Amino acid sequence: MKIKSIIILLPAYLMFVTYNLVDILTGSYHEPVFYCQNMVLLTLLLIAAVTDLEKREISNKLIIVGVFTGMLFIFLKGILYSNGYIVRGLAGCIVISMMLFIFTSIFAQKGSFGGGDIKLFAVIGLFWGVWQTLLCILLSCIFGLILIVIVYLVKRRWINIPLAPVIMLASGVVVQFISI
Repeated sequence: MKIKSIIILLPAYLMFVTYNLVDILTGSYHEPVFYCQNMVLLTLLLIAAVTDLEKREISNKLIIVGVFTGMLFIFLKGILYSNGYIVRGLAGCIVISMMLFIFTSIFAQKGSFGGGDIKLFAVIGLFWGVWQTLLCILLSCIFGLILIVIVYLVKRRWINIPLAPVIMLASGVVVQFISI
């Protein structure tokens, strides 16, 4: 089943990576640090999506790797560009995780939004800051709703879907269309 999951997700991942690589090679992508940051994040999200499809969980080891690489990138951007990136990344991680934790504690049904999804969004917040991560959450909700409706129309019953593949897709869209 793991091969099936990779075959499903790999085309979207490759599209995002090659599109941004063409931008770097043609000179229209001016900041290679941001390119590397986004490709590392999309790679982590691909791994999370595959494991979420397979096991219905997101590994804490993957989250730890995401936190360490996110910290590395925000400090690198802080050194190269401005200290605002450090504050932006830390604020994104803290604000997003607290917001999602409180929201899911109050409103979410059991099994609908897991702790791994919250931690994954916190890692995205560390890489991107609050606003781009909020956009990613919004797009994830929209894409997830569309997917749930499609699955319902096909199977004629409601099911819980793993959220990490939807998060990966939404993150790829944010990388493509928003300057991060």
